[in-house]
Amino acid sequence: MIIDLLCHAATGRAGYLDGRKAVEPLPGALDALCRAHCGIGWSSVVSAPGLACAQSAQALVAGAGLAVSVDADWREVDFGDWDGMPIDVLDADALAAFFDPPHEGIPPGGESWQARDARLEIALQRLLDGARQQEGISLLVAQPGPIRWLLWRLAGIPFEALWGLRIGEGSRLRLDVRCGGQGPWAELVELRQCAAVPA
Repeated sequence: MIIDLLCHAATGRAGYLDGRKAVEPLPGALDALCRAHCGIGWSSVVSAPGLACAQSAQALVAGAGLAVSVDADWREVDFGDWDGMPIDVLDADALAAFFDPPHEGIPPGGESWQARDARLEIALQRLLDGARQQEGISLLVAQPGPIRWLLWRLAGIPFEALWGLRIGEGSRLRLDVRCGGQGPWAELVELRQCAAVPA
């Protein structure tokens, strides 16, 4: 089965830890997203919660007669008290404990990577079950974190190596997903970036 992973339209919030924070796309960002990716003809669309994801998904299927299913479990990791903050004002040691192996730190009031992984495993099963019932290409619109998790989980790319793969706002990645006796796995068969939108 073919599943497209799409990072929401540009928000102009590079350098911020936006998880729960309600962030809308920049003016013109949805148009740029549609110019880059419309016309694919997806058969089903799932969106993470949040304005940027939901508005991106709606824009991409506008006029296609497709309903967008919002799945709250595809949300970004919960940054707790750090949510919406610029990275450069946060304590560097605390950030390192959270982002660097062995990932033992947790943002104050936030979510551990292990809790995030368990949540996404459940969401992945729903996504695969839905994709199996459809002919054609399924689309998931999310923030970069869940997209990186899927590349780790399905394509076997080491988590630390994923920071070397640019998953910019508006990026679309295509996975060819197979389900065998050892569980689902995938090949990354396409990566397309979206033109930058001035902030």
